[in-house]
Amino acid sequence: MDDEQYTSRQVEQIFDLSHETVRTWAEEFAEYLSTDANPGKGRPRRFSTEDMEVLALVAAMRTTGSRFEDIHASLKSGSRGDAPNLSPQEVTALATTTRERQLGLQIEVLQRTISDLTKRAEEGESAQRENIGLRKELEIKTELLQDAQALLEKMREENQRLSREAGEAHGRGMLEAMERLGKLGKDGRPDTP
Repeated sequence: MDDEQYTSRQVEQIFDLSHETVRTWAEEFAEYLSTDANPGKGRPRRFSTEDMEVLALVAAMRTTGSRFEDIHASLKSGSRGDAPNLSPQEVTALATTTRERQLGLQIEVLQRTISDLTKRAEEGESAQRENIGLRKELEIKTELLQDAQALLEKMREENQRLSREAGEAHGRGMLEAMERLGKLGKDGRPDTP
């Protein structure tokens, strides 16, 4: 395990750090780390088991609120943390398994969301179909109402015409009846005694 090296990504996963924090620590504590931990621009960082012991101490001391000066003093005195019990391959496998679980959960959430949205869309389509049916029914009833109003207007006009004709017929009938009874003169005016 001495010849195995950890990548920056594996260090991030082991100590739950950001990429920026790993870079900062590698530069800040470079004097205690191997040259592969700070290889130069454009080259990937690699951390040995001894480097992991340094980073383990840094992580533990930062968790308790220690300042960089205090950590430097501890490292100069020879203090180191415990290197992880996982090989770089095991860290990658564990991270992959964890990531797969996270992705599985995300997929499950997305499937539920899709199912919910599909159900809502179907309900919306059903409501839309019902709405279209109600609109058609309203249009039909509106046409029937307009037809009924038009018919009512015609009936009113016919009623007025018939009332006029009935009034005229009644008046003529009264005149004829009075003529028969001799109460009207030839000029159509009632005779006066």
